[in-house]
Amino acid sequence: MKPIITFVLMTLISSSQSIAQDQRRNVNFVISIDGQIVVGSMIGFKIIALSENDTREIIEADYAPGNLSLEQSDYDKLLNENIKTILLAFEYTENCKNQKQTYSYEIDIRKGWLKHYYYVLHIYNTDKKRYKNVYDPLEGKTYTFEFDYPGGSMIRVKKKSKSVKDDCN
Repeated sequence: MKPIITFVLMTLISSSQSIAQDQRRNVNFVISIDGQIVVGSMIGFKIIALSENDTREIIEADYAPGNLSLEQSDYDKLLNENIKTILLAFEYTENCKNQKQTYSYEIDIRKGWLKHYYYVLHIYNTDKKRYKNVYDPLEGKTYTFEFDYPGGSMIRVKKKSKSVKDDCN
């Protein structure tokens, strides 16, 4: 009888540990590219954590419009003081005039972004006509970004007060 009770207890303990390991952290996170909320045209979504000793770790994450989801242990790791830089990296494909265009992004995010009630990231491709004369790209990139969160916004200085035209390029 004792071996059966021991077996049942061991099974319950191991299953409760596996449930604890499967906990996910969901962050209210919206990504908008060129004025459109991204819905399904994103590939290779990942978070890259760079530590103080220049170790690079890729953390798997899932993104759906309004939700950034990752393992609780990975979330805790990102908030660790040893992590100095967090990069959100992915590719985005859009169709325009029967042609596919793929863009690669690597956005330097701050730890605080993961703690807010919500976060809205606006990315603008500065190689498109409608944004070329409005925004300066980030150094070495062909895009820039702005963001909104409960505590405020970060808005880029615009080159001209010209209105942004709605076209593919």
